[in-house]
Amino acid sequence: MGQIWVDVEENPNSEYSPMRVFETQGAEIVAPAIRVSAVSGGEGPHEIVGWSSEGGGTPTDVTYAPVTDSGAAVSIIVVGGDFGVRMRPAGAVSEWSLDSEDQRGEPYLLLPPDVEIDALGR
Repeated sequence: MGQIWVDVEENPNSEYSPMRVFETQGAEIVAPAIRVSAVSGGEGPHEIVGWSSEGGGTPTDVTYAPVTDSGAAVSIIVVGGDFGVRMRPAGAVSEWSLDSEDQRGEPYLLLPPDVEIDALGR
């Protein structure tokens, strides 16, 4: 079993998040973007990219894997760049941008283990 470290400082994409360590329970998968069947606080499927500080904020790869947090049940973690992850409703036509009103950023996501995930290109 490996570990995934999350240490995303406060930035324009996401609020401060304390450093966290998660124990992996399976393979880590890297993709340019993913589509998930649902996210907390959002309705329906969402697209997710990693968010990098490069150029003031640009898309980067995401990594996802099954993890446990302090012995809790298994969840799926989604991590991205040094600015966290960014998401938008699936099928949105907006470009990835901090200025887009239909998008939001998070330091990382913990999703239920039965969430459907599809790897996408950007």
